[in-house]
Amino acid sequence: MLAPALPALQRRVEVTDVVASALYAGYSFGTMVGFVIGGVAVRRLGVRNVLLLAMAAHVVADLTIALSTGALAVAAARVGQGTASGALWIAVVAAAVAAPEPQRSKRVGRLVSIYWLGGVVGPVMGLLGGVTRPFLVHAGVAVVVAVAVALFVAGGVGQRLDWGGLETLRRRGVVFASVWIALLAMTQGIWYGSFSLRFAAVFDQSGLVLVYGLMGLGASAAAAVAAAAYRWGGPSRTVRVGALVAGAPMVLVALTDVPALWLIAVTIAGVVFGFAESGALNVLTRTVPTSLLAALVLYSQAWAAGYLLGPLVGSSFATLAGWAAPGTFVIVAAALLLKLHAPADPSEAVPAHSRTRGAP
Repeated sequence: MLAPALPALQRRVEVTDVVASALYAGYSFGTMVGFVIGGVAVRRLGVRNVLLLAMAAHVVADLTIALSTGALAVAAARVGQGTASGALWIAVVAAAVAAPEPQRSKRVGRLVSIYWLGGVVGPVMGLLGGVTRPFLVHAGVAVVVAVAVALFVAGGVGQRLDWGGLETLRRRGVVFASVWIALLAMTQGIWYGSFSLRFAAVFDQSGLVLVYGLMGLGASAAAAVAAAAYRWGGPSRTVRVGALVAGAPMVLVALTDVPALWLIAVTIAGVVFGFAESGALNVLTRTVPTSLLAALVLYSQAWAAGYLLGPLVGSSFATLAGWAAPGTFVIVAAALLLKLHAPADPSEAVPAHSRTRGAP
């Protein structure tokens, strides 16, 4: 939500471009702290209480940013927002995995769908103008969500989950999901942190909201129906294929200057992200359905690290070798990771009588 409002916030608090970027990045660092706090809090307090605390923290942070003129206060609020969001993510995943299969896979897909839809609504709020209005509206939404949680979410959900030991983190499904989500998040970071510069040559601020809105809508729609695709390949295969083709739309954007083709490319990228991210989270929750918390924190930290690394990787490759280089790098990286297999999934099993030389 902050991206469209960042120039106005920079003028209000009177900081340099570097400090303004640091204020923006404070959210990402906060999420990494929030993932750990969320894991501990869900186990001790349950999903319902963590969600209520996270919404309260969001309201305080939103009001601080909306009304403050001090850079330090805004920086603290941005870290607080990120921390609340990290804890919120852990809590909602814990709620999703409380259901048995096949409902769990559908819930996970819906969760990823809602996450991406929020990525569309946030920037639209940022277009309300200035700093005060977007963050006051966001605070109002947080209050509404908190009321809904208090009315409809049962207490105790998530407290049956446990951390699991180091052997849990070494399980192949956990490693698989964490490695691939890091690559997918890095690819997203390239889109948002690097290719926005290419898009800005043609689109104004409203146009950029359209570009990333199409990506978010594509991802949200794909994630909502991702569980149905597992009958043809299982979640781990969906992840591998999705990550392998995720760089192709970047190459298309690099090779053409036609804005209409750019819009098609970002929509395709969104669809790929929706299927692949839903698949990665499903691999994780199927591998450790109850001893989940440590694995989920590791997975989430891998996502955050990949996303933070993405803009640096994308901009570096684009500067050194042109705009086609980041997409090519993603394709090559995914191809190299294809040998990292998830544990056998029932939907991916090959009947013994149909196996041939070289079959997986």
